[in-house]
Amino acid sequence: EGRKLMQSLSTTAQDINNFSRQVESALGVKTADINSYPKFAVISDVHVGGDNNWNDKITNVIKTLDTDNEPLDALFVVGDITNGGTLAQYQSAKKVFSQMPSSTPIHFCMGNHDWLASSTKSNNYYKNTLGQDQNQYMEIKGYPFILISLDSSNPSNGYYTATRNYLKAALEDADKKYPGKSIFLFIHVPVTNTVYGSRNRGNTSMNDIIKKYPQVVMFSGHSHYSINDERSILQDKYTMVHDGGIAYTRTATDDMDKIKPALSGNFAEGCVVSVGNTGDVIVKRMDFFRNEEIKQPWVIKAPNDGSNFVYTKARNGGEKPTFKATDKPSVKALKSTAFNVTFPQATDDDMVHHYEVTLTDLKGKKIKSSIEFAGIHLNSDKPKFLTTEMSTYAYKGYKVKIVAVDSYGEKSLPIESDLFITPTGYLTVDNLYLTGTVLSGGWTLSKAQKLNPVADRPGVFEWEGPLKVGQFKFILQNTSSKPALSATATRTIKSGTSYDVIITDGSSSKYKFKIAKKTNYKGMVDVNNWTVTVTESSKLRSASSSIEEENNYKSASIELSDNTENYFSIIPRIEGVEVNLKTDITINSAELIDLSGKIIANVRSKDTSFTLGKNIVPGIYIVKINCPDKVYTQKIIVNNK
Repeated sequence: EGRKLMQSLSTTAQDINNFSRQVESALGVKTADINSYPKFAVISDVHVGGDNNWNDKITNVIKTLDTDNEPLDALFVVGDITNGGTLAQYQSAKKVFSQMPSSTPIHFCMGNHDWLASSTKSNNYYKNTLGQDQNQYMEIKGYPFILISLDSSNPSNGYYTATRNYLKAALEDADKKYPGKSIFLFIHVPVTNTVYGSRNRGNTSMNDIIKKYPQVVMFSGHSHYSINDERSILQDKYTMVHDGGIAYTRTATDDMDKIKPALSGNFAEGCVVSVGNTGDVIVKRMDFFRNEEIKQPWVIKAPNDGSNFVYTKARNGGEKPTFKATDKPSVKALKSTAFNVTFPQATDDDMVHHYEVTLTDLKGKKIKSSIEFAGIHLNSDKPKFLTTEMSTYAYKGYKVKIVAVDSYGEKSLPIESDLFITPTGYLTVDNLYLTGTVLSGGWTLSKAQKLNPVADRPGVFEWEGPLKVGQFKFILQNTSSKPALSATATRTIKSGTSYDVIITDGSSSKYKFKIAKKTNYKGMVDVNNWTVTVTESSKLRSASSSIEEENNYKSASIELSDNTENYFSIIPRIEGVEVNLKTDITINSAELIDLSGKIIANVRSKDTSFTLGKNIVPGIYIVKINCPDKVYTQKIIVNNK
């Protein structure tokens, strides 16, 4: 009898547990819940023979599962066991999975990659090396388990009639034999438009069979998407669970610009599933790369007949993602017209899935956009900041707008960068020049006319004076050396009309402008909206205006103040006009203007004393002092005495 008893103890965990239950039943001992109901792990897409670290990843999965205090009844590997379906890869798969304790059986099914060697060879390699049937139906601790393999390397249409018939028969049998219990189904390719990752990577050929059985809990892989996303479980006609993947992750090709996100190989996800004593199915999501649990477990409530479905299509994203009030994208120039955009991650009541990154011109018009994945697959290693590279046309002003989007499409309010100009990155335009044949110096850069910044209007520059018939364009100077100049297409200026303008540092740019009439002009360049306006200025007097006319002087519409002397001491000297503040008043800037309206000198100063100009030519001038709430002007005469 003792020999018979020893012979009845097989090496499988299932036989040991069955024998234990028989003994405990005979003794009147109640079997602990932990040993009475199935507990198993589900992984997929290990791709043996693919990336170099596949062996280490699978080894780590096995070690993590083996250290669990509650032993597993089985491990299910749901397709794409190998990367190319070769004999060597199947042999490597057998070897690496042999590290799993013999008390935990491993059950495989085939995915599309497992057929790549050829339809005949791959099937033989699978059966002869792993020793398992292509489709399997078994019982574990009183619950039915069904594995269905693909029949070809075509994931969208790879289940043939024989396999469909096998699934029909297995489900019919399980429905009769196991009333009131969940039926666990493992199939590599998900049903199209169901779980996360199935929209473009699904299959519709099995759904008509499965949907008749609401008690089915189907596990699938194939997409490599992270199970951090709550859309990875769906209860519709039955329950569908995406199991993650081991080799690498992908992003949603219908939403993302990149198939693989950054650090896509730092990824290995799967599920540990247990059945409770009430029939509830608890799905614990695991990050095997970091040996940590992902979020809270999913609980598939009993009775699993459709009446308790909670993970339905009616779910939504809850609260919208939010940024902090101080959050702002930053821009760093790279080379040519390329630049990096860096921004902080937003927060959400669940998680942010991705970001919409939009490049706009200064009028808010979209130039281009991209989608940046939030890095949900990195779990506890998810970065606090993301960086993406963009490029665009040179020498125009731009802003970048960022919007955070959660898994269900809820969007945050945008955050926006400061103005930047490619390829120089952030830029305060301090030096802006006009050059061309409209000036006596022509295209000679050393003789270019400097534009004057408009007080209290950052980014706005102006000039007044005579222009000849000819062409001109604008350049900026960011270094001590003036840049080279190249002009391209020409546009004729119409007085008072606003034109788009591109400011260049000397490289070829889009526009130069043509003056068709010789006269005095007043021009304004607004860097904030990237426009130029040139208007004929008939009120301007030439530089040869006589001193006798100075009593009628109102150049550039400047009215002379009658109280300037109450606040300022203004002393004209050839070596420079001295300005001293008499009272407590704030100064933004000051200008020295000649009778032609030309600004001879300007300063931006908050000091109580400063000097305007240097080596001033004798004549009559206007001193213009710009304060926050008022502009003061005073006429002065500079002589050589």
